Amino acid sequence: MAIYFLSNAYSDFNLFKTIYLSVTPGDQKIDEFLQEFEKFFLEVNKYLQFISEENMEDQLHKEIMLSINETEMYLLNLLDIYR
Repeated sequence: MAIYFLSNAYSDFNLFKTIYLSVTPGDQKIDEFLQEFEKFFLEVNKYLQFISEENMEDQLHKEIMLSINETEMYLLNLLDIYR
């Protein structure tokens, strides 16, 4: 469950970052915060990938991540359409 939560949180963070930067570009403090936060998620993701590769029951995890990624791509495409 923790793997799913952290992976989902990273996906949500990427979506938030994309939308936020498209709406309010150029704020140096916010950019620095987003970069530091992204570094944290990338570090956590390294461990998540290692754990999920070692886990025999990760088929469900892979399917959930695939659906999250597809939803994220759909929302990003909508964002591009409505810009």
